[in-house]
Order: sequence, then structure tokens, then C-alpha cells
Amino acid sequence: MISEYITLVSPPDSPSDFSTQFDTTIPLDGGFEVGLIDIFHGGVCNVCSKNNHFFISSFKGSPSSFKNLNPSKNTDRLTIPTGYYKNTILVVEAIQKAIDTFTKSGGRGGSWFKDEADLNQPRTQITYTSKTKSDRRLIPIGPYDGEVVSVKLNITHKDLRFYQPKYGRTLLSLLGKNEGGVFSELHIGNTELESHDEIGLIYTSLIQSSRLNNKNTNLLAVVPLGKSFGSNYIHYSVINPTYYPVAVTSFEQIRIQIKNVLQNPVHIKHVGATDRALYPTILTLHLRKRQ
Repeated sequence: MISEYITLVSPPDSPSDFSTQFDTTIPLDGGFEVGLIDIFHGGVCNVCSKNNHFFISSFKGSPSSFKNLNPSKNTDRLTIPTGYYKNTILVVEAIQKAIDTFTKSGGRGGSWFKDEADLNQPRTQITYTSKTKSDRRLIPIGPYDGEVVSVKLNITHKDLRFYQPKYGRTLLSLLGKNEGGVFSELHIGNTELESHDEIGLIYTSLIQSSRLNNKNTNLLAVVPLGKSFGSNYIHYSVINPTYYPVAVTSFEQIRIQIKNVLQNPVHIKHVGATDRALYPTILTLHLRKRQ
């Protein structure tokens, strides 16, 4: 073998850390080097399956009844779609939609609101606050302009509250709501959500001599990663690949890891609208005799 291209496809549910097992051992006679040619991936997310959930409490009775709340019996775990959310406003709007979908379906088990006349009645209210050069005004429910400085989401139904556990990170933690408790109002400033996943550091088990700062690593390439604004694959082609010496004389398996600048796994969108895993990572490596 003088030159060979190897295409690797991740398992659908593990797009940023995976290993490919080959049927036979691939020998490398003499010195070889490897470079990254291109990569296809789902868009990166700042809201992923680990932080896209929040809790709603349902407790019939007077408002003081929530003091006796048993989280294991009286709470429901709701989620918003994973993806890249530009700012906190979009997250709050997704939370409102999740609550409304939950209540319109009848609530827990479809029976919580069954005695109410109109399941389609809104049980949340959202208000946007904007600021112009001359005034501060409230924008009613509906599209907001680019001058919004904060958003307030109220749960208006007497039997519903947000529930935030004291420990563990939820979607509300992402919005800066870290204290635990039960509350009916979510008031959030309009800020961009942090994301450290816009650059991907791609590591492979084939090499050992790539230097990152003062350490030898198995870093193969650094590539830009596209954001998840839709349900499409994102492709990046490396124009002038950097080749590194292969550290093994044969291999049966190749491991790929895609990390962010903080050295954490990149959150890549890998499911479609139906929550089926549809977007495995696909990348091509080029093995060649050392130049």
C-alpha cells in the first residue's frame, strides 16, 4: 500500500467519540503518515440531550400546597428540541411551547386537566421588554424586534409551577436560574448563549507526535464546525491537509474523538425531528507513504 483513503462513519448515537473496527489487520510496511481530507457532521448544539430538559410541578389545591410538593410524584420532565439557540429569548420561547404542548395534551397521563372545559386555553403568558433611545415599552405576545432586552414567562394556571432541583443542571441552569425551588415566573435577560463547540479538535489513535502547546498529543486537525440551524449535514473539506507520522506498524481499529477548545466532547446534533438518530459523523482520512 502506497496511498489509501479510509472513510469512517460513527455510530448514529455517538458522533463525536467513536471507534471503527476493521475485519482484518491493516499492515503499514515502512513509514506512513495520515491527514484529514474532509468531514460531514450534524450541526453543533448549545442545547443538547444533557441540558434540554426542565421540570414542571402539578399540584391541585391552594398555592400553599406547593410547599408539600413531592418531586418524585408531582413533577414532569419536559424537553425542548436540541440544537443551536442564538440567544436566551429563543430558549424561553421553546420552553413556553413545551409547556403549552404538555397542557393541551391533558397533562400527566392525559388526565390532569381532563375536567377543564377548554384544553386549548393558554396556560402561559410571555412578555418582551424592549428599549429604544426614547422609551421602554412592553411587546405583547408575538414576534419581537431586535431591541428586546428581557423576556418574562409566566405560568398562569394555578395548579402549575416551574420546579428547579437544588442539584443537577437543567435547561433553567443554562439560562442562569441556578437556585432550587418552585416558582411561576421566569424572567431572563436577552443574552447570547455561550458555545465552545464552534471549533473542533479532531484526535485519532493512529498518531502520537502532534504537539499541542508543550505536550505531545494525537491531535490530527483543527476544523471549524457549523451550527445546528436545521436538519442538514455540514461539510468541511480540508484544502491543504497537514500530515502526521503514523505511530503504529499495523492497525485493526481507529478511534476518533472530536473535542472543543476546553477539551470536552463536542455536542453534535445527531437526531432529526422525530428523535431518530440520523446524522452520524463521516470523515475521510488519507494514508500515504511518508514524504
